[in-house]
Amino acid sequence: MNDNFEHNDRENTTPQETQSSLTPPQVPEVQPNYTYEWNGAPANGRRRKSRKGIFIPVTAVVLAVLTITLSCALLFADDNGGGLFTPGSTQGTTSGGTAGEVNQTVGITEEQGETYDLKTLYEKCSVSCATIRTTVRNGYSIGSGFVITSDGYIVTNHHVIEDYVSIEVIFYDGTEYDAELIGSDDASDLAVLKIDANDLTPIELGNSDALSVGDPVVAIGTPYGINLAGTLTQGVISGVNREVTVSSGTGTKTMRLLQTDSSINPGNSGGPLLNMQGQVVGINTLKLKDEYEGIGFAIPMSNAVEIINMLIQDGEVINRPDNDYVTVSAFLNITVSEINDQTIALYRLPEDVPEGVLVVNIGSRTAAIYRAGVEVYDIITEFNGQAITSNESLKTALAACQAGDEATIKVYRISRDGSTGTELTFTFKLDAAQ
Repeated sequence: MNDNFEHNDRENTTPQETQSSLTPPQVPEVQPNYTYEWNGAPANGRRRKSRKGIFIPVTAVVLAVLTITLSCALLFADDNGGGLFTPGSTQGTTSGGTAGEVNQTVGITEEQGETYDLKTLYEKCSVSCATIRTTVRNGYSIGSGFVITSDGYIVTNHHVIEDYVSIEVIFYDGTEYDAELIGSDDASDLAVLKIDANDLTPIELGNSDALSVGDPVVAIGTPYGINLAGTLTQGVISGVNREVTVSSGTGTKTMRLLQTDSSINPGNSGGPLLNMQGQVVGINTLKLKDEYEGIGFAIPMSNAVEIINMLIQDGEVINRPDNDYVTVSAFLNITVSEINDQTIALYRLPEDVPEGVLVVNIGSRTAAIYRAGVEVYDIITEFNGQAITSNESLKTALAACQAGDEATIKVYRISRDGSTGTELTFTFKLDAAQ
């Protein structure tokens, strides 16, 4: 019954083979359960298994002269991790931020301005882009980022700096800086760094809401390793508001992203997706993996900018903006059974119990619903003001919520001897789906 409160996977399907040169392949009746990967490595030194197989954040491991590409930020293992590469960075510490007393903010430039040819655009924007090298326990990961203020604030993906020991920012001219993590948010996959530098060239942030399918874009980043830092690739906007589902530390979430065929590879994570005016319209973060090519995804800049400013100001996202591109599914972490004759007989319930669903198991003592006070054998009769009469009605009520939303549940609790029942109300913040 937990399945009622989790995403269910669909089986992978593939098109039927062509019967003749004149017969096109058959389209599968069920869409394939596409697998995505981060455009950057979760920095943990080993391949991470997918939670339910929807998204697989994996790593690109480099062994001697043989490169095996598994993701979009590169992870290099040290000798303890079995790799032949060691971190080439200083082992400094990177503290959590000095956010909170900062008045710095960034905003979207609404006017597009002059259109550049590729060479001019690269010369204009590449000085604001950098490689992000994150030292972790067993090596280091490589991602990308870009400067947003002249005094050293830099944006990248959360998964690029996840599990960091220290962080370095390396500009394409070879200049290196130790970086401080100002704020990071797993749900939105955004992070803000700060380096001790002045007179940097901030990149202009563009209006992603103005994008249409077919608009030309370019990506700048560090694919496959630092030797390829500053790589430019060109493509178009292939789609807008694409919904993809991924599992991360915050749980299962749906992200509404830009789709592009501009080549984004391991190491491009956190780098800019630019329009032809040299404005950042997206932050490269995911790609469709396996046999699919040219299907990458970027966080829309118009949605990201508010979260970026929260990270600068507060070091975290306290209140999610209304236009957030991320929906984190809610989860109750319980098993329930509908009230019927079979349930009454099986659990020896009184005949006069109210309509609702019986809690027959709570998955964890850390679950919010358990900590709020709900117990096994409570009958849930109401959820957020909606009457609960079946498993499906509870599922529907829960589907209208996101993780972190406040929920109010009414239950009917039967006494131990079954002679009486008490109505109780509990309020708590919903857990994220795992």
